[in-house]
Parts: sequence; structure tokens; C-alpha cells
Amino acid sequence: MNLLSPHITVGKLGDMIQYKDKTAKEGGTGNLALLTYPVLMAADILLYDSDLVIVGQDQQQHLELTRDLASKFNNFYEKDLLKIPQFTIPSLGGKIMGLKNPEKKM
Repeated sequence: MNLLSPHITVGKLGDMIQYKDKTAKEGGTGNLALLTYPVLMAADILLYDSDLVIVGQDQQQHLELTRDLASKFNNFYEKDLLKIPQFTIPSLGGKIMGLKNPEKKM
């Protein structure tokens, strides 16, 4: 995570939809762990040199961020050190709705 962090701004992390949603529920305050979680997720994905990552609709923004971080990292070091994964959202199971309220996401 520490190797990827210099390649993203705090502002971009603050613009992540899930960060905004969770901080709005908590009165507009967030913590560093919540803010930097997408970078940790990107590090976990990039660690395995995956060609394809299957994600749900709510994770699309995280995968786009992962691809962006890998590209910036590779450009900085002028080598293809990190594989830039493709992602797909399955048509079946891409969004799992709640059991108690099928109108809301689980």
C-alpha cells in the first residue's frame, strides 16, 4: 500500500462514492482507514498479477482506481512492473439485493 499511496491524491480518495456515503451517515467525518481502504484493496488485487477481476456493480469504481494506480506506478518507474487487470461485472449476481428489503442492496 505504501508504494501505491504516492500515486493518488487525498482529494481523489475523498471522491470515492463509498467513502462519501459512509462519512455522510456518520455526520461528515471519516477516518484515515476508511479513506485509504481503496488503496489497500488495489494493493491486494495487484499483488496477484490478475488478468481479470470479477466484481459487483458497487466495486467498479475501486477497480477503475486500481487500474489507474497501476498505470501511474508503471509510468513513474518507466517499466511494466504491475499488471493492469481487466474487470467484468457479471449480468447475474452483479448486484445482490437485500433479503429483508429487495429494493435495497445487501
